[in-house]
Amino acid sequence: MWRLGFVAGTPSPLVRRLFGEEIEVVFLPHTPNPVSGFVHYVPKRTLLYLDWSVEDALKVIISGGVLQPGVENAVASAAASEAG
Repeated sequence: MWRLGFVAGTPSPLVRRLFGEEIEVVFLPHTPNPVSGFVHYVPKRTLLYLDWSVEDALKVIISGGVLQPGVENAVASAAASEAG
């Protein structure tokens, strides 16, 4: 299971020392209100980085996963191909 989150910043030197490995500070927003959520310290080796804009990621979060980046464009392209 994976969660969608935002890399929020660099951990402090103290936190990095305590973990003993590379970590990221990740904000995990709630659906449908992305201004609330949790901050986690996550081992960098466990993260997958998506090539999504912040706007696309927020669309996924607010819609509860109904909207997905690239899907709208794929549907519009298919419709245009059928019409043309």
